[in-house]
Amino acid sequence: MKIRISNHAIKAYKNRILLNEAIDEKQIINQIKEIFKQARYISDNKNGILFRDDNLMIEYIVKNKCIVTIYPIRRNSGNNGKNIR
Repeated sequence: MKIRISNHAIKAYKNRILLNEAIDEKQIINQIKEIFKQARYISDNKNGILFRDDNLMIEYIVKNKCIVTIYPIRRNSGNNGKNIR
């Protein structure tokens, strides 16, 4: 499947995943396309389709064959979302 990547997704990948803004944009696009191949479908709604790569702990939102955002999955602290004191 041919997929596009939004500028927002490129910036999010640089800032949230790589934590490095010095990498060339073409390299980032190729990296995103390559790692997206491993992602699996999770769900969809009016905002787009949610894909997840459990190995890399990354989620993607895709809309109209375009990755609109990428973000890291928060690690579960083991307390089922409850604040334990």
